[in-house]
Amino acid sequence: MRVANAVAALTSALVLAGCQVGAPTPKPMEELDALDLMRKTVSYGYSPYHTPREMFLDADVALVGEVESVDVALIEDPEEKQGAVIVGLRPVEEWKGTDGAHGDAVYYWFDRPTDLGAATYREVLPQGTTVVLFALDAATSSDVRFATQVPDKVFAPLPQGMFLADTSGEIESVWADDEYATSWNIQTVDDIRRLIANGGKAIDRN
Repeated sequence: MRVANAVAALTSALVLAGCQVGAPTPKPMEELDALDLMRKTVSYGYSPYHTPREMFLDADVALVGEVESVDVALIEDPEEKQGAVIVGLRPVEEWKGTDGAHGDAVYYWFDRPTDLGAATYREVLPQGTTVVLFALDAATSSDVRFATQVPDKVFAPLPQGMFLADTSGEIESVWADDEYATSWNIQTVDDIRRLIANGGKAIDRN
């Protein structure tokens, strides 16, 4: 199940501007916020977890962290040029798999179009941005290899397992669009804590 629930298909999805008469002009990539940028440039095919508890148990690492660094890298591919973003997080809450990092950065990666550089991603993921991450060890969960130097250990987010916080403290899943993740009704970090602890029963806000 680990392989099936990991990144089953990760594709750089370059956004094509519509030719429809009267259609609004799409924003340039550089002007999108973090959620929109990542959603428009990365797409996943995946077997969804039914509950956050299942995702937590399968993940190699689970934590709440704050963005400390954002860099770019290239992926080895003999057929086409592929890019990656490498994000370093300073752990704030270590739920699983950080080996007692206590302040040491935890790194994760996601795909990027090669025409977007580090400056674009540093703009939308400034230092201090809160990220909730459930991820697999990239070295053992996929065959992705980097063509440029990256940290010794890099994690790959589970498609349902990456959340960004806004200035109000509410969090939103970056990529999950399945019926299960929608039913979790996650709005805060505390919601995730409770869902992990109680086996994943959906939160009723009525």
